[in-house]
Amino acid sequence: MIHYSKNLARIVSYLTFDGHLAKDFSCFYLSSKEKEVINKFKDDVYTKFRIDGIWEKGTGFGKSYKYRIFIGN
Repeated sequence: MIHYSKNLARIVSYLTFDGHLAKDFSCFYLSSKEKEVINKFKDDVYTKFRIDGIWEKGTGFGKSYKYRIFIGN
């Protein structure tokens, strides 16, 4: 059962702003040019679900980053 919290609210906010969910629901990620924003997302995901993700180089204009979390079946 998931308990509602400020961490969960922030995760949802990040995902609806600059986040993405895979079509097959196997992963979700946040992309940003600001590492601080991604670090807050990373910390919230770990605090709420105790799962880690991976850092990737972002795509698009300029320098950006992605933090991707894969979800097991």
